[in-house]
Amino acid sequence: MPPHAKRGVMPRTYLLTVAFTVAVVGGVRAQETSYAPRPVVGVGPELVAVVISAAYCEDSQRTDYRESIEQMKLRLRDTAQERGMTFAVIGVAVDWSAEEGLRHLQRLGQFDQFVIGGGWTNVATVELVDRWRSGALTIPQVLGIGRTLGANSGSAIVSGGRVVERLVGVDAIVRWAAEGFALN
Repeated sequence: MPPHAKRGVMPRTYLLTVAFTVAVVGGVRAQETSYAPRPVVGVGPELVAVVISAAYCEDSQRTDYRESIEQMKLRLRDTAQERGMTFAVIGVAVDWSAEEGLRHLQRLGQFDQFVIGGGWTNVATVELVDRWRSGALTIPQVLGIGRTLGANSGSAIVSGGRVVERLVGVDAIVRWAAEGFALN
């Protein structure tokens, strides 16, 4: 409280200043630099970003790729929220070694889920990539999947999975970042 104010009485201009400061400082999302996973609560539509990469892939080591992946997580999370959807990002490492794959994905920042090890036979590549691919198995790759979360008698129900975006190769991912991560 400003020193010139009477005790118990808050001047209107001071209240507006405090409210403005809280709104501006507390609501600055544009300055976020890294994604932080949040628990998914409830049912309804969800946007899932699947990042498929590997430690042995030279393109996956590029700085512009790593920066694009981090920007993508933040932008798609915001897009999902604007559309009334929850958001999750899954890191998939197709390295044979789970340890190498985990270290690699950790260099790409935080994820909500990991699928690592097993090469191209791991469950994520079989269930996600093979089902919707067109062309050769290539990394790095990003899939955007729209689905619906539900519940029935205490069981989780996931339905309606469809690819809403697919980027193959580091140049396509970096270009998508430069274009603002628009979804089809």
